[in-house]
Amino acid sequence: MRSRSTMRRSIQAEFVKIWHFRFTSYGAIAVITFTSLIAYDLLKGEDLRSHVALEDWSAFLPFLFFASWEKMFAIQMLLMVMATYCVAVDSQYGMIKIGCSFPCSRTSYANSKLIAVGLHGLLIVVIYISTLVCWSGFAGSWQHIGWASAGAVWSFSLRLLFFSACFIWLVPSLALLRRTLLEAFVTVMLSLIVFLFLNFMPMRAGLAPYLSFRYLYYPIAPLITKAFPVDKLPNLREPLWRFGLANVLPPALLYLWAVVRLNNRDITE
Repeated sequence: MRSRSTMRRSIQAEFVKIWHFRFTSYGAIAVITFTSLIAYDLLKGEDLRSHVALEDWSAFLPFLFFASWEKMFAIQMLLMVMATYCVAVDSQYGMIKIGCSFPCSRTSYANSKLIAVGLHGLLIVVIYISTLVCWSGFAGSWQHIGWASAGAVWSFSLRLLFFSACFIWLVPSLALLRRTLLEAFVTVMLSLIVFLFLNFMPMRAGLAPYLSFRYLYYPIAPLITKAFPVDKLPNLREPLWRFGLANVLPPALLYLWAVVRLNNRDITE
């Protein structure tokens, strides 16, 4: 009981500390602005309504997601920078010695840091999804809300939250391996580049269904319709269990390695 209370207070402390970094508030404003600009460009600049019938309230959502999710990987970069900084800043300035002091073990410190960072990251993703839905309703019609379209949007949201949670889990795991902010950013960036290059492995290697970054557009699968017939994206037709396994396994293994390294690391520097 006491350990649960200590863990809860540690998570609350980390959450408040990360909130004061202003990543979440400024990130939310940036995500809303970024997504809104892309939506305006699709509706006014490219005049999407003249090419596609946006009668259903969710018809515009896949177009906006596909355009905003791939634009310079801006949202993924925001989550990466936030998670890396919030994890590595303690080690950079020696605050990790206080964070890992009694009664909080190093494993508890890592867990509370990961949970707090994840909550902030998922809050940004929830705001992103809300912006997508609002613009989709504005572009289409809120009057044509059916159970089928609502279920598709709900499935899309859950898949995107799951993918984002695993991505956020991956980044702090890499950052925990390093001592300074510069080392953490270099390690995370190089690791993500390696993960991206793995996507170009030959299909005959048999590893394609188990590469997490090949599921970057997997959340869009429930929204594919005749108006948005994008069915050639990688791994789009893979079963849900394989999507979950490919995204959970890499961060889980890296996090276990990071916790073992942290427990054996000299933090008195």
